[in-house]
Amino acid sequence: MSAPRFATLLVASLVACGRGTEWPPAAVAPDLGRDACADCRMLVSDARFAAERVDRDGTVAFFDDLGCLLSACGGATCDPQAIFVRSFDDSRWIRGDEGFVVRSAAFASPMGFGAAAFATRPAAEAEARAHADARLLELPLLLRQGVRP
Repeated sequence: MSAPRFATLLVASLVACGRGTEWPPAAVAPDLGRDACADCRMLVSDARFAAERVDRDGTVAFFDDLGCLLSACGGATCDPQAIFVRSFDDSRWIRGDEGFVVRSAAFASPMGFGAAAFATRPAAEAEARAHADARLLELPLLLRQGVRP
């Protein structure tokens, strides 16, 4: 290999290695029935209630219930861009700085917190209207407060 070509490869390698983890991160799907909740240690088994936190070093922590996520990592140190929750109505990932939560006893979530996430306010409002005891909450606010819904 010629010296200029080697130098180009070396520089490209150094630039690639010097890049940090992309931010905000992307969601990573848990292996349902195999990955354990980082808070309660139960297996993540129902995708409709799954959640995750991605740390700056790329480490992913899965949660089986929004309540477990809030217990483990809500509050001032929480970066909502690194939090993902599954949309109850279509199972896509919602970033923590964008979602809405409906809390109702009608939701049989794995740990009994009864909270379901939705990507849009209209979807959350429609679901909330279907349950007399429903409370509609903004996910980013819930994460910053660091309390269970």
